[in-house]
Amino acid sequence: MENTIKITKDLKFNYWDLMKIVDVSQEFTLRDVLRACVNSSIPMDVLCQILQCSYIVDYWDEAESKPFTGLTDNRDMEYLELYWGGSKQTYDKKRCDSGGWSFHGMGREGYVPEDMAKYGKWKKGEKKHYRQAMAIEFSPMYTLADYPIRICKKIYIEDEDLPIRARIKMKDSGIDYQPTITLMELLYAIFWELSFCGSPKDRDGKMNDLKSRMDEIDKAKKEGRLDEITVPWEKVKRDMKKKIKETRKASKKENKNGVQLSKS
Repeated sequence: MENTIKITKDLKFNYWDLMKIVDVSQEFTLRDVLRACVNSSIPMDVLCQILQCSYIVDYWDEAESKPFTGLTDNRDMEYLELYWGGSKQTYDKKRCDSGGWSFHGMGREGYVPEDMAKYGKWKKGEKKHYRQAMAIEFSPMYTLADYPIRICKKIYIEDEDLPIRARIKMKDSGIDYQPTITLMELLYAIFWELSFCGSPKDRDGKMNDLKSRMDEIDKAKKEGRLDEITVPWEKVKRDMKKKIKETRKASKKENKNGVQLSKS
């Protein structure tokens, strides 16, 4: 049995294919991934449970509902990317490590968002080769379906115990390495990101709510009453520090006395 698998337009995978390594030399798109899932030999209700996503068919139907448009906002995206990232930190004197695959969009080389170009600090010639990572969880499938999917040739590690500047430098530089990815890992990472806001209907509802809040803030800013609908950062920071202190205190108490069962 071959231990690699190619994602093609006619792929029909089964259970034993999930642990095969994806052949990254074969070009494929998000539409190819969605098509492979709805054509899978694995029953859809079972596949949804395996990938912990109930909306696979909904995403396929949405991708097929309209011609591919690409992102229609001001982002200049070139492809979708799977990348491996990890982090380490110390919490309450205990080492906490985490890592795994994530999925996002990538802008064209040299494209720098307006706010970053205005407020960021750039070295000479740095903008020319810059690529902007882009969140896609609010994007309809027909705006993403025909973008190619690529596997990042670096892995990214962040040490959260380091000073902030050192952390950013470490994370941004990455390690030159081509990781392998199984079909199972690829599908899970993709659908985890696509379903971050729920079904297409739930996602659009959250997006409309977000736009409504932004419109409210813009209106309040113009009318000079922004303080009426926002909370000052200093108060937020105080409340966060208080909450963290209370959480750590409760955690230490549980570790000392054991887990406390609720009386209810």
